[in-house]
Amino acid sequence: MKLKKQKDTPPKTGRSATNVQRQAQVFSYYANRTPRDATGRQSEIVIDGKRSWWHYLPSVSAGAVIILCGIYNTSLTSNPRIIFRDQNQVHLLRDTKFYEEALESMLGESIFNKNKLTINTDDRALEIIEKYPELSDVSISLPLVGRRPVIQLRPAEPVLELDTVSGDFLLDKNGRSIIRAREAASSARDVPRLVDESGIPAEVGKVAISQEHVRF
Repeated sequence: MKLKKQKDTPPKTGRSATNVQRQAQVFSYYANRTPRDATGRQSEIVIDGKRSWWHYLPSVSAGAVIILCGIYNTSLTSNPRIIFRDQNQVHLLRDTKFYEEALESMLGESIFNKNKLTINTDDRALEIIEKYPELSDVSISLPLVGRRPVIQLRPAEPVLELDTVSGDFLLDKNGRSIIRAREAASSARDVPRLVDESGIPAEVGKVAISQEHVRF
């Protein structure tokens, strides 16, 4: 009786190899697809671990708009708003149109006066008083939102007209010459007139006579 030598049966690997191949194909298929979010839309493309430049475009545009709005809001126009304090109780020595044009020209002389961050309101107020001595007080305020500066003026009250060798001048209560009489409004000249025969010339912005003489 002969015994047949059984052949070594090779392990059945066909099914397993097929599964591995299918898994590899499935993995390769999904790995190459663009990832989608929960809504099914494709998410942004990531290149080398970084987002595409167009992803930041809305934020950059919004930031640029905010910066431009800030720059615009800090700018100032050269056309100020003029307000006279106690307008019903003072004598306007000049027409309001004169001050509007004069102060607009002064503010337009320097580029530093056209921005809220660079304008020096105290220096500009002193400059206005020095140039127009008939103003006893000047204040400049800047709007929080608008671009038009507000200038408040308080004209000095003339109490005397002085006739000198240099011409006629209106004086305030301190004896200071505040304006030439011919440049003042006619309503402001309704004050006592004094003739100075000393021959001493007078000058706008300077004291012409003492306070004692004015009171007398």
